Amino acid sequence: MLEAVATAVTLGAIYFLASCGMSFVYGTAGFLNLAHGQIFALGPYVAFALISILKLDLYVSCLLVIIISGLFGLALYSGILMHIRSEGLAIITTLSLLYLLQELFLITFRETPISLPKFYINPPYLLRNFSLITVTLLMLFVERSYLGKIIQAVAQDKMAAELMGIKVKRINALAMSVSCVFASLAGVLYCQIYSITPLTGSLINVLALAMVVVGGLGSIRGCFIASFALSFLTVFSILYLGIRWSLTFPLIILIVMILVKPTGLFGRVQ
Repeated sequence: MLEAVATAVTLGAIYFLASCGMSFVYGTAGFLNLAHGQIFALGPYVAFALISILKLDLYVSCLLVIIISGLFGLALYSGILMHIRSEGLAIITTLSLLYLLQELFLITFRETPISLPKFYINPPYLLRNFSLITVTLLMLFVERSYLGKIIQAVAQDKMAAELMGIKVKRINALAMSVSCVFASLAGVLYCQIYSITPLTGSLINVLALAMVVVGGLGSIRGCFIASFALSFLTVFSILYLGIRWSLTFPLIILIVMILVKPTGLFGRVQ
């Protein structure tokens, strides 16, 4: 039982790190980035390439992953998403990008699972603590900092923010960049415990979407609570019902939440 609880906490940390960026982008830019799961996979694949081909150290590779994923987020928003006016078209575009990245990973790395060298810190301990630090820093940043206040203003009313002189597109680009950094780092930490394949990103995407919708679109606090609640549900359903039930309950709760309370636990009424 204690082992199951420890597994659920570690899984909850993975769920949160994988989904908080998706929630952050929705809260700021107002659309769901359905390519988020493959950006999660981008981090481990970039780190793997840097370590295996360029023979770089894991820590140097992680630093480069932060830079590369941040620039990728900026390029994605500035080059594509900024020019799309409809939320529906943005969803279709990011979903297309999800499968494009998946195909590129399959072409480059095949279906062979990859893993990364281990940090000196115990991986489950590292994951749990990093998720707590992440939620704390994100919430403090958004709620207490000057830039965080600007992000909140953009999230609440983009037109009013523009009239006040706020560069809304720059703020959205920043949110996308931060989201990609968190997703890529989450992928690297995930590879401290599990291996990853090009198909992992699609699975993570479904789980992240469930956390974001259940917690409340745009709510980091709700995403954190939903991630750990659903991780416990998943682990104990596997324990008592079998591995085939691992995705069943999160998806059922996702559908029920959409029908009963579309704003989620802590989401704003639009």
